[in-house]
Amino acid sequence: MELTAKLKLLEKIIGREEKIMVCFSGGVDSSLLLFLCVKYLGPENVVALTLHSEASPPGEIDHCRSFAHRFGVEHLVLEYDILQIAEVASGDARRCYFCKKGICLMARQEADKRNIETIYEGSNCDDLSDYRPGYEAIKEYSLTSPFLEAKLNKQDIREASRTFHLPTAERPALACLVTRFPYGTRITHEELRRVNACEAYLLGLGFQNFRVRCHGETARLEVAPVDINRFCDPALRQKIVAHFKKEGFAFVALDLEGYRTGSLNRSLKGLKKTL
Repeated sequence: MELTAKLKLLEKIIGREEKIMVCFSGGVDSSLLLFLCVKYLGPENVVALTLHSEASPPGEIDHCRSFAHRFGVEHLVLEYDILQIAEVASGDARRCYFCKKGICLMARQEADKRNIETIYEGSNCDDLSDYRPGYEAIKEYSLTSPFLEAKLNKQDIREASRTFHLPTAERPALACLVTRFPYGTRITHEELRRVNACEAYLLGLGFQNFRVRCHGETARLEVAPVDINRFCDPALRQKIVAHFKKEGFAFVALDLEGYRTGSLNRSLKGLKKTL
């Protein structure tokens, strides 16, 4: 199905609702979803819900507020201490399920306060190819995934975002900072703060697609393959190492494979995909 046809189907899917709550993380997926809900239903019939925690990528809450304000949407921002969830703090292999369960519960409670039956979230067809235990919670709490219903993948979402001139069209893929820690690793508030500070520093140096994976005292940097050669510059290396050590890392390593999503899922051999 071509993108035009998918968007027509998406318009019908959204158009059957009267009022919608959108789980809005600020990424390219949920931003397009929020925009389309406003386009087809009007801002008065859409509520954006953002949960903010120490695990949120740097700068995300400001971006969410700006985007929602731009389209005149009611925007709820709730604090969410994910390390209060024992399975998340302990690095359980299904930590994403327990985290998402808390998010879905809060979304359902807020929607009920406003007599909103339908809650949208932004999973797309490419999410089917990875280990996503959080999707179980999405189904348990009856959240709706319109991109899946309309068969949109990530490329479709970026192309549609360009068509509608959204500022998020070229945003790099983002993810909760908990994904920077290997499964089985206990996570503390200080470690989340440290990873957040280091990723914010790399953003300030112009890096886009990257992750700072935390392996105890060691920070393992995954950067886009085109950026690996930047580390041939001794001055840049020294700046990065100095900053990471100031934040508490004893060692800083560059992963020569470069950035790839879900790299820590390699340790989950034998676990079936959830979607």
